[in-house]
Amino acid sequence: PAFSANYYLYRGLDAAGAARARVRYGIGRTVHWSGFSSATPTLKNALDFARPDGLVLRIRVLSEGSKSRDIRKFSVLTHEDEVLLLPNFKLCVAEPAHRDAESSIDFIHLIELSVASTDVF
Repeated sequence: PAFSANYYLYRGLDAAGAARARVRYGIGRTVHWSGFSSATPTLKNALDFARPDGLVLRIRVLSEGSKSRDIRKFSVLTHEDEVLLLPNFKLCVAEPAHRDAESSIDFIHLIELSVASTDVF
């Protein structure tokens, strides 16, 4: 089933991935992940993966029609609390990299885009 518990997922990036994201994920930019990816609804898991020099992607998934799938019941790695992001997952950068004072880690805020997200008037 599509993930819908609280509508936010987190993905921790290591230092190398964080460096690329800081450069490429500017506000308003559309991002397209062509392959399978994963995320977690548990911020702590993403923070653990991102530390010490990485960052966390905060992903607002669609409440309907999301290309995320809750696989936690089926995953062998239950401690990862994993949600699968299907290929061709599209996002928009809502907020570029910024330091979170509480965790001392950079965050980038992303919003999942629907397949039919363009209206022409």
